[in-house]
Amino acid sequence: RKIEITKQLNSRAYDANSTRPVVGKERISIDKAKKLFKRLIPSASEEELVFFSKLVLDKFAKPNENLLGLYLNGKVGILTDSNEVSEQVLRHEIFHKIFNEYLTESERRGLIDALGGSEGRSIIEVEEELADLFMVFKDGGNIWLSNFFKRLLNKIKRWFGLIDQHEYTINSVFQNILEGRYGKHLVPFPRE
Repeated sequence: RKIEITKQLNSRAYDANSTRPVVGKERISIDKAKKLFKRLIPSASEEELVFFSKLVLDKFAKPNENLLGLYLNGKVGILTDSNEVSEQVLRHEIFHKIFNEYLTESERRGLIDALGGSEGRSIIEVEEELADLFMVFKDGGNIWLSNFFKRLLNKIKRWFGLIDQHEYTINSVFQNILEGRYGKHLVPFPRE
């Protein structure tokens, strides 16, 4: 079944009170956060990354929400405390920006399908799950236990036409994000 993915951009927020993965203690300086943002999204401008105090970020929060970061109107906002930010929350919000502004419809659909589709849940819920996975994904890592033999088997299947050439896996998209590959193919905000 064809998955309809909305092209309207909504706000995405990382709420520390939700049932999401616990954010680790990985704190980085604002300077390192800017470098990470630029490395993952090379074509993004400095104005697309905004640092907020708790007081300001709380103005974006819904009742009983404890925001640590958000993606809103093409910008990534992140809570800063003592000139440091959470690297994991920054990665989570960067994923939202890339998912909504840089990935093609086909790539988004491939990611959603790779996560089991959207049956019984909204696209936003699936996107949040993907952002949570990217938040903890390590360079060269694997979300599931894919290995050299699995990749080799997939290449053989593609060669024989048994797999679509444009099959997108979560691991390969995440690795491409870490290598800054999507920043070179910007779909301008807002999406058309």
